[in-house]
Amino acid sequence: MATRISYKNINRLESLKNSKKPGLGNLLKVLHLLGEPQFKLGKTIIISGTNGKGTVANILNRIYVDSGYKVGLYTSPHLVSLNERIRIRDKKIDSRILDSYLNKVIKAGLRINCKLSFFELLTATTILYFAQKKNDLNIFEVGLGGRFDATNVIKSKIGIITNIEMDHMEYLGNSLREIAYEKIGIINNNSKLITSVKSSLMQTIKKYCLKNGTEIFKLNSDFNTFKENEYYIYESPKFNLKFKSQLDASHQVQNLGVSIKTTEIINTEYGLKITKKQLKESLRNAFNPGRFQIISKKPILIVDVSHNLHSVKSLISNFRIKYPNKRINIIIGMLKEKKPIECIKLLSRIAKRIYLTEVPNPRSFNPITVAEELKNKKISYVSNNEIASLLSNEEDYIVTGSIYLIGSLIKRRYVRIKIN
Repeated sequence: MATRISYKNINRLESLKNSKKPGLGNLLKVLHLLGEPQFKLGKTIIISGTNGKGTVANILNRIYVDSGYKVGLYTSPHLVSLNERIRIRDKKIDSRILDSYLNKVIKAGLRINCKLSFFELLTATTILYFAQKKNDLNIFEVGLGGRFDATNVIKSKIGIITNIEMDHMEYLGNSLREIAYEKIGIINNNSKLITSVKSSLMQTIKKYCLKNGTEIFKLNSDFNTFKENEYYIYESPKFNLKFKSQLDASHQVQNLGVSIKTTEIINTEYGLKITKKQLKESLRNAFNPGRFQIISKKPILIVDVSHNLHSVKSLISNFRIKYPNKRINIIIGMLKEKKPIECIKLLSRIAKRIYLTEVPNPRSFNPITVAEELKNKKISYVSNNEIASLLSNEEDYIVTGSIYLIGSLIKRRYVRIKIN
């Protein structure tokens, strides 16, 4: 039996929590001691938004890796292993290399008595790693918000905001305008912004961009994407494309459109060229695991990391498009701050039965208490250990909720999906 190697710096990272106090001061001090690697990254893209930012990051990664470029990709959270978050040429960082780079950052922090949070430490490590690897392009997904997110030490000429919805209110504010103000913090002076944000929030964004000299490219205004039978159609003043994609959910229209527009901007700003043929091929193959992923059709098994109200609404819409008159069994586990009762009430519209289960995270909702509170005969509790038995009974299921739940079910091989 192979011995599992323990890496002390990875273990130290995993013992940390995220910071509850906004601010980039500590991170900037540590990066200064490391030689300011954030200014040595070269061509970068930073992606913010409530939902869809990970999908856009993965689409762009697929396009430029397939086109032969050396691409660094930083995303969060992960499904199964921490290493998924840091990739070059679509290859996860080796644990030995990750541990070594973490050691450099931790030592720098100790020298000036600067304690970094989990996300700050991982972000600083990724910046140092990507800067030293001299990638052709680096893609950074924002962790939370924008203005005070650790990724905002990076000054990119190209920013993306996918959408803005009510989420993480405890950190970002209690209105869409407040959340928008935090999200647009990723925008730098004289940069380009690509977005699919709803029109009602554009005034806030335009005001900010006008001050910064930032040019905005908005979906359904400066470019358009729609679906026609099995094809997607992309249109902009300089470029049109008809293509297929395995990203088949309705909300992916926006993600695909934003990604293609970004390739146009990358071409003009960074000079990274791609062929139309390669673009179509990459769009067909791009995917983001666990996002309305149909694992099986007979019986139906759909995995979707719908972790908030907006993504649950998208899940319901996508299911109804695929299966207009069907009801289905749903297994769900959520974090307590994500309005689980409202989400479960929405899901009952398409549910045959709903099974509530715990999330392997301290922030999990209490599924037994929630089931009792809802007082609905078709909603009941099931433990994580009973899920394998449920999924083997030849009935149709959606497994949804927190990414921590989905990741744990993949680790235990209750659900088998391709990660990348």
